[in-house]
Amino acid sequence: MQKCHRVRIAAAVILACPSAVLADRGGTFSLGATMSFNLTTGSQVATGDFQFTGSTLTFQGGAKGGIMSGSGSQRFNAILQSEIVAAEGSFTNQAIPASSTPVGTIIGVKTNSGNDAKLLVTAISPTALGFQYTTFIMSITSVSNNSALNGYPVGIVPSSIVHVQGTELARPGTIPVLHSTAAADGGLPLTQNDTSLSITVGTTTVQPALYYSSPTDVAFELAAGTPTGPGTLTVTANGSSVTTSIQVTP
Repeated sequence: MQKCHRVRIAAAVILACPSAVLADRGGTFSLGATMSFNLTTGSQVATGDFQFTGSTLTFQGGAKGGIMSGSGSQRFNAILQSEIVAAEGSFTNQAIPASSTPVGTIIGVKTNSGNDAKLLVTAISPTALGFQYTTFIMSITSVSNNSALNGYPVGIVPSSIVHVQGTELARPGTIPVLHSTAAADGGLPLTQNDTSLSITVGTTTVQPALYYSSPTDVAFELAAGTPTGPGTLTVTANGSSVTTSIQVTP
């Protein structure tokens, strides 16, 4: 039997049951010279996030990256997404020479899909690049309406609290802090921990106010004037966005 726990927000109760969460993508790969790799799908492609030319690691499209501090598998395993996010200010789309990436080199990447990734060089020659990688994937796994878990995909209700579960939904490492609805306290924010939401139903788009946000949980207030019908919910965080279908019911 699935174990549930209650979380009290304002005067309402959300019954949150852990749901299956998509794991971050990772593995090992040997990439031949002139070939490209997509870190989000974990596959060799014609054009991806980077190409190994035999003499350089060349970023493609809007992807960018840079060499991280430290080296080796132990250091690679210790790098969290928050460290990659902190280093992104120094990332560029300039090619990294193969001479600068001996075995053990760790490279941080912001992918074309907006995901954060890390790469460990395990072998390198003029004909192939061997590497281990982890890509932190943003996802929505459930959307539940207030005290019920029938909101995804059945429906969510205006003038209620909605609870979103997933991965990488807020700044890495943040702890959810419940915000007050009182005007004297400034009311609920539209952005918290680099997280903001938008809901589109028909031609109307609304930006919900947030009770709290964390990498795996976001709770927000669905405004009374939100139109009913099929729509989409988009979560934006850390420069990435993920969208899921919803049904707003009366």
